[in-house]
Amino acid sequence: MKPCSSYLILTFTLTAGLAHAGWREDVGYFDLLGYNGYYGNSLPSGASTPVELIEAPNSNGDYMPNVGDSRFSGKTITNISNTSSGTSGHATSVGALFFGNTYSLSPDTETIGVRDANHFLSTFIGSPVVGSTNADVISHAYISYQGSNSVETIKALLARFDFFCIDSDVVNVVGVANGANSAIPPIWGSNYNAISVGRTDGLHSHGLTNTTFENDAGSTGRQKPDLVAPLTSTSNATGATAGAAKLIRDKALSSGNSDASHPDTIKASLLAGATKDEFPNWSQTEARPLDSTFGAGELNIYNSYRIIEEAESSTGNVSHRGWARNSVTTSGNPNNQVRTYTFTTPNYPAGEIRLSAALNWQREVSNITYSYQSLDNLRLELLDSGDSLIQASDSAEDNVEHIWNTGLQPNTTYSLQVTSNSGSSAFSLAWHVDFAPANPVLTALSRNPSDIQLSFLNLQPNLDYYVQRSTTFSETSWSNIAPLVPTTSSDSYTDNSPPGTDKVFYRLLPLLP
Repeated sequence: MKPCSSYLILTFTLTAGLAHAGWREDVGYFDLLGYNGYYGNSLPSGASTPVELIEAPNSNGDYMPNVGDSRFSGKTITNISNTSSGTSGHATSVGALFFGNTYSLSPDTETIGVRDANHFLSTFIGSPVVGSTNADVISHAYISYQGSNSVETIKALLARFDFFCIDSDVVNVVGVANGANSAIPPIWGSNYNAISVGRTDGLHSHGLTNTTFENDAGSTGRQKPDLVAPLTSTSNATGATAGAAKLIRDKALSSGNSDASHPDTIKASLLAGATKDEFPNWSQTEARPLDSTFGAGELNIYNSYRIIEEAESSTGNVSHRGWARNSVTTSGNPNNQVRTYTFTTPNYPAGEIRLSAALNWQREVSNITYSYQSLDNLRLELLDSGDSLIQASDSAEDNVEHIWNTGLQPNTTYSLQVTSNSGSSAFSLAWHVDFAPANPVLTALSRNPSDIQLSFLNLQPNLDYYVQRSTTFSETSWSNIAPLVPTTSSDSYTDNSPPGTDKVFYRLLPLLP
C-alpha cells in the first residue's frame, strides 16, 4: 500500500491541498522517515556498504559522474575501468538518484566504484573467468541488443551475467528500454537473477522476453520488467531502484542475518512491497504472475522496509508481514517437499484487505562452463484455514511467483504454501497484508493566539495516526507532534505550541500494525 500517498497540508490561510514533493514521496520515503521517527528509530547508515555504477560511455567515451557535483560531496568515487576520466551527464544523473546526497534513497553511501559498460562486458563478464566484486548493489542503466553478436554469444553473456549475480552475492538492478513498443533488451533486461526496472508511465519495453535467447526448449518467454519506478526514463528509474535496493540491503545487513541480505530476499521484498494503486488495469494470471507492463507494481520503499525489518520467519505460524529464506524439493524427506507459512489478518475493514506475496529463486549456472542449468519450477499458493486453494501463482517460465489478493477477511487465518513442480531449490518469500486508509478530510481549521485547532473526517476508527508538523515543507523537516487514535470517523487535534512562523504545514501519517 501507499500508507500516506497524499498528505493533508494546512496553512494559516485556511487552505488545504495535496503536496507533491517528487518521486521519493511517491515511493513512500517520507512515510518511512515518519514511521521511523514515530518509534524513535533512524534509517541504517550505509556508509561502509560499497556499490558500483556501470555506465555506457557517451560519444566521447566518457562514463564517470561529475565527482565535483555537490550531490556527491563526502563520497569516494573510484574509476575502476580507467578507460577514460571524462564526465558523463547521464552517469551524473543516474548516480545522483542512486547514491546522491539530495535525491537518493541511500544518501549515506560513501564508497562507489564506476565501470565502463563496454569494459565490464568484455573483460569482466566476457573474460575466460567471470570476474567478481565486493559491491552489494550495482546499477546498470544501459541496454544492448544482439548487434553483430551471434545468438549463442548473447546466450553465453546472459548466463555469465546471472552467474555473476550468484557468485558475487550482489544485487544487480538493470533497466529495460525506453519506448512502449521497444523489445526487451537481452543485455541485461532478460536476466533471471537481477531486478529489471521500467517506468510508472508504462513507456518502456515490456511483455515477454525473446525466446531466441532462451535456453529452454518450448519456452514462451518470461515477463519483464519486474517492477517500475516513477521516473521519466528507465535509466533514472534504474538508479532510483538501485538506491532502494541499497537501503533495503543496508537494513538487512544491520540485522547480521545473511538470509536477510541475500539478493533473493532483497528482490522478493521489493516485489512484495510494490504497489498497484497507480494501475487500475493491473492484472495477473496463475501462469503469468506479473502484469505485462508494470510487473509487480510501483516501487514502495516503506512497504519493503517494513517487510525486511521483521525477523526471519520459520514455517508454521508467522506475522501478517514478513519474509523467509528456505528450500523445497520434489523428493526425499516429505517434510522438505512443502513449506507453509500461516498468518492471521489484523482487524482491518472487511472488503479492503490486501495480500502481496513474492517468491523468488535463482536460475543456477555452471561454475565450469558458465551455462544455464535446468530451471527449478516452484509454485506459490494462498490457502484458507481449511487448506482449500484460494489462489495460485505457477509460471513454468519465470523464477518469480507473485500473489496479489484484495479479498481477504479480517481476523481470519490464511496460509502461503511453497512447493516445487520440479527440482530442488532455495528460495526467498516475502509478504505483507495491508489496507488503504481513506485520505482524511479537513472540516475545520482555526488559529487562536496560543493554538491551532484542526478537525478531521474520513478517518479509520481505531487506527493509529500521527500528527506531523513542518514550517518549511522540506523533505526532512517534519517532526512528530502527537498520536491521534480516533474511535469514530471524525476527530480533532489542537496544537498548543505552534511555531511563530507565517506558515505551518501539518500531515497525518497512518501507522498500520
